[in-house]
Amino acid sequence: MKSVRFFIWILVPVAGLMALQIFGAPFIRWNYTWRDDGQGHNPYAPRWYLACTYMGFTGSFAAYPRDGQCPLIRFEKTIAPEVR
Repeated sequence: MKSVRFFIWILVPVAGLMALQIFGAPFIRWNYTWRDDGQGHNPYAPRWYLACTYMGFTGSFAAYPRDGQCPLIRFEKTIAPEVR
């Protein structure tokens, strides 16, 4: 029974690797450009994002949203995402 308890810590990294395979690697929005609708730099004004740059453990990539929205955290399953 002691040997089973000794190997329980392995479940945490294995669960992390499984989540990485299922959901993909996390990328955070690092930089973005948005269309100014006359509000200037008002932080509460709605924005239409034109391009977003994401950075993660495996590098960075640019995304060009069609709907004008860029989430703060994005999960990508590919190791090196291409420009979209």
